[in-house]
Amino acid sequence: AVKIHTYDEFLSKYQLSDEEIIYVGDDIPDYEVMKLVGLPVAPADAASEIKDISLYISSKNGGEGIARDVIEQTMKTQGTWLTGEAFGW
Repeated sequence: AVKIHTYDEFLSKYQLSDEEIIYVGDDIPDYEVMKLVGLPVAPADAASEIKDISLYISSKNGGEGIARDVIEQTMKTQGTWLTGEAFGW
C-alpha cells in the first residue's frame, strides 16, 4: 500500500490539517507522508533519509518505547506532564 493515500484519507475523514499531525516513521515508505506532517518523528534506528527530515529523533528504537517517548515529550512541551490530574488513572 502507498501510505500517502491512506494519510490523505485520514486527513479527509477527520478534517485535520497536516500541521496537526505527528507521524512516526522509520523507512523510505514513510518519506512522502513525513515531508507533509507538522511533526515528523523518527526512532533511533530509522533510515538516515528519514532522520534527515525528522524534527524529533527519539533515543528509543522502533518497538522499544518510542510511542511513550513521543507522548511524554509532547505532554512536557504542552505543560501537561505530571500535573495535578496526572495521577488520576
